[in-house]
Amino acid sequence: MKLNIIAGLAVLCFLFGCASAPKKEDIQVFNEAVSYLEVGNKELAFNSFENACEKNVLAGCLYINKELHPNEYKTYSIMQGMTRSDHTVINISIPSDILPQVKFVNQTTGSYIPKRNIKQSLRRWKDENGLVIQFEISKLNPSSVYRIELYNSPGMIEDYRIFKTMPKKKEELNIGLASCMSDEFMDIQKEMWAQLVSLNPDIVLMIGDNTYADVVGGKYVGGASTPKQIWSRYLETRENIDFYHIRKLIPVLGVWDDHDYGLNNGDKSYQYKKESAEIFDIFYPFSKSKLTRKGPGVSYRLSLNGQNFYFLDARSFRDKSTSKMGTHLGTKQENWLFKDMRTVRGPNWLIKGDQYFGLYHSYESWERYHPKNLKNFLKKLKRERDPAIFVSGDRHLAEIMKLEKSLTGYQTYELTSSGIHSKVYPGSFAKEPNPRQIAGVDGEYNFMFIKSRVKNRDLMLDVTSFGQENKVQFSRRIDIKK
Repeated sequence: MKLNIIAGLAVLCFLFGCASAPKKEDIQVFNEAVSYLEVGNKELAFNSFENACEKNVLAGCLYINKELHPNEYKTYSIMQGMTRSDHTVINISIPSDILPQVKFVNQTTGSYIPKRNIKQSLRRWKDENGLVIQFEISKLNPSSVYRIELYNSPGMIEDYRIFKTMPKKKEELNIGLASCMSDEFMDIQKEMWAQLVSLNPDIVLMIGDNTYADVVGGKYVGGASTPKQIWSRYLETRENIDFYHIRKLIPVLGVWDDHDYGLNNGDKSYQYKKESAEIFDIFYPFSKSKLTRKGPGVSYRLSLNGQNFYFLDARSFRDKSTSKMGTHLGTKQENWLFKDMRTVRGPNWLIKGDQYFGLYHSYESWERYHPKNLKNFLKKLKRERDPAIFVSGDRHLAEIMKLEKSLTGYQTYELTSSGIHSKVYPGSFAKEPNPRQIAGVDGEYNFMFIKSRVKNRDLMLDVTSFGQENKVQFSRRIDIKK
């Protein structure tokens, strides 16, 4: 029998409590265990804590050193967002208006994070149910491990998470890359996210269709999603997907595609694009710093580990697909991108929802819809000092394209990862083969795990695409030099 004996009720109440809104009898069992512990009756205390644990009372489980997996009890939906070595953003999605009390602890030193280092805001969409509690936490130490503790109104702990910041210097950055996250596929998402998390990525890039706003009650409803519908579906997705309930948080960087934008194959004519962007910014907040730069729409740049990650808004400014002379990103966003690239050093990741080079198929891509605009974009890119790689999702398949050197003046690639848990279509490549493809898989759920390193101005990547049951679908080493 092993009890975690703690001196003092103040410390006891600080650390432990109930796993969900506690019933009176559950609180009584827990309080009896505390009383037994205070008078030194360890055997009765252990039995009572064990009894409380069997009722899914988190406090009792922690007292007997039994770690409950988040799947075993109701947890909050929590996402760690933009993170650097001394700063991070934490979002907690609340489907109701019952707010927990939240505390932040430096687990390494055993001390609270000072309130002056925490900026809290409540963000919601108009008068709709539910909200997001946002925390910006500064003056953090990359060597420390931190803990979020969430308490209910009786002052009992309901949930907790562990998080860290980014190291100041890291030779290799490990990246999880995923798109197309339908919460219709609940068993598949559980397996796929567990696999991705087990690889311990430093960051996860969610590159589009992270929420299917146009799927309601498991059915595709089509048409233009209203802001109310988008807001509701964002909250539901956060509740449903296991990644938002993992114990050890992983920083997330996100951008949208058409389904989280609110309109299938949507462009700048979408009537709710302004409202949709406001909702997106609530769930994927931008944090201003020396390492970041905000662009038009939902676009932004974050620099990490000598690499610049550009998340591009390929919906808000896009001309109609029938406008062959139109633009894909919009002139304002293109100008921002090229101007910003001249202010930073290192290779550039150009990330958006749908493919850049997709002339080989009949679906959305920059090359198919706005070919002249892409040609002009590549001319400008060719003049930039540092190399770039293209990253996309949307296609419900995974592939690596090797692009002609004539396009950018150097050897580069497009990585497409799509369908971590959404519909997939066997036979896509047989029907529409891609002459640029050097590796690919269709008809299988997938995500990519990328090990990236920078040497001088060169980007070296080990790219692996994973499917179900830890299947390696393909793996390639690619180097991008200019």
